[in-house]
Amino acid sequence: MAKRYEGLKHSDGLYRKVQKISESLDISESGKLVLIKNLEDSFSQLEQDLISLLVTNNLKGGYFVEFGAASGTSGSNTYLLEKKFGWAGILAEPARIYRDDLLASRKCHVDFRCVYSESGQYLDFIESKTTMLSTLAGFEKNDSLSKDRKVRKIYQVETVSLNDLLIHYNAPNKINYISIDTEGSELEIISKLNFDDYTFDFLSIEHNSQAQEYLIENFMDSKGYKRILRNYSQFDSWFVPNSFSNSAILC
Repeated sequence: MAKRYEGLKHSDGLYRKVQKISESLDISESGKLVLIKNLEDSFSQLEQDLISLLVTNNLKGGYFVEFGAASGTSGSNTYLLEKKFGWAGILAEPARIYRDDLLASRKCHVDFRCVYSESGQYLDFIESKTTMLSTLAGFEKNDSLSKDRKVRKIYQVETVSLNDLLIHYNAPNKINYISIDTEGSELEIISKLNFDDYTFDFLSIEHNSQAQEYLIENFMDSKGYKRILRNYSQFDSWFVPNSFSNSAILC
């Protein structure tokens, strides 16, 4: 492992990035190896895909759920898991601008409904000029990015609850990783999730505001999940079950 790590010094800044991430995360030597082998193939913003691998002991053939999925590649928290580790799963993304890219880039289930607290509603959706900031109308001022959320289009989308989405695609009761990024409605969604029927190895939930961060953390605590890597996850909150004790991260 040491030889391979030293060899990265000639890899266009990758060595420095691995070193910075591993120091920030305080991970073990085996955890560093996961970073080294996979960092170049990661499309996620904060290495959420790599953290899910650390949490699940480099699992192959796992199961993910990601929404909003955007294009399915740039900024994707699950592309690496599907393409390199053979994970199956569900992507959900209501923004019309991403539809062709999603269908072209991914082989897993793709759903174009808007994940929300209830199914079967038709609600206004704001497609932002910065498309990754798109959200349901009514949530556009719910986080610290509201000033950057300029309207490009508004159209109606059909909603689906997370429970119904999982049932529709026959998702397993144990989901290895779920990525929740809906630009303001995250707490609304998870508060209606049936935690008695579904368990998760790792959850990343965007908050983008201190108030939402606090509420999400309190809610997840009530469901038996603890927060990890608080100082590294920035605008995300990352959770694992209270029983989690993976030495790859908690060294």
